[in-house]
Amino acid sequence: MQVRVARLTKSRLQSLRREFEMLQMGDEENMTDFSGKLSHLVTQIRNLGEKVEEEKKEEKAHLAKTEEKTESTLLMAIIEEVLLQGTMEAQIEEGM
Repeated sequence: MQVRVARLTKSRLQSLRREFEMLQMGDEENMTDFSGKLSHLVTQIRNLGEKVEEEKKEEKAHLAKTEEKTESTLLMAIIEEVLLQGTMEAQIEEGM
């Protein structure tokens, strides 16, 4: 019986580790939701007796935050370009 439990625990840990490594913030997901998923996953791993270094958890959160900032910066640049283009077109029309 203990052997079966040990195998199931090992299998579940492998699955959770893989999920942790693959975890990324989704396009429609905010940082709060992502942090919640990350914390829940780390808790599950720790409950099965494996340590998760706080550094690894923080690194994962930092990467997600960086991706979120990059996407926001890109979106702002696109918006600024569209607004600038509209302003230039309006100035050209005024000059005609």
